[in-house]
Amino acid sequence: MTRDQELLLGHLRAIGCRFELLEHEPCRTMGDCLAIAEPLGAVYPKNVFLCNRSQSEFTLLLLEPQRRFVTREVSQKLGVSRLSFGPDERLEGFLHLRPGSVSPLGLLFESARQLRFAVDESLKSAARLCFHPLDASMTVLLRGDDFFELFLPSIGRKPLFLHLDEG
Repeated sequence: MTRDQELLLGHLRAIGCRFELLEHEPCRTMGDCLAIAEPLGAVYPKNVFLCNRSQSEFTLLLLEPQRRFVTREVSQKLGVSRLSFGPDERLEGFLHLRPGSVSPLGLLFESARQLRFAVDESLKSAARLCFHPLDASMTVLLRGDDFFELFLPSIGRKPLFLHLDEG
């Protein structure tokens, strides 16, 4: 386990966030993530790292796993034109993680303060959520309330909830 992962898990314990840590083969697709989450009665959100064309604004977006990511819709809701996927080196710099292990748990780090954090509002009702703890070969299972009401406030983050079309 890396120093960053130990810091993250220590933070979750310190704020009284109940969680389970699962080790598994690295997840390569959303299908892999769903295979972990579904037996647990949990949701494994799709985590998307985005930037504007000039790479001066960055956003971490969480979506329902089955929701199709529609660039135009998200751009409009965020008021940012020409959204695209953010570059890997910026992902590592902001969130301390690599492509394939994108997770809102990386918002813990001071370097992530520059990121906008947006969430598909339908995730607010998830009883249980799964996230990579900075590594795609592990999953942290949290209560949805603990993520939104303990973890995010403990790091001074309030998500921008987006109402996204069903398509």
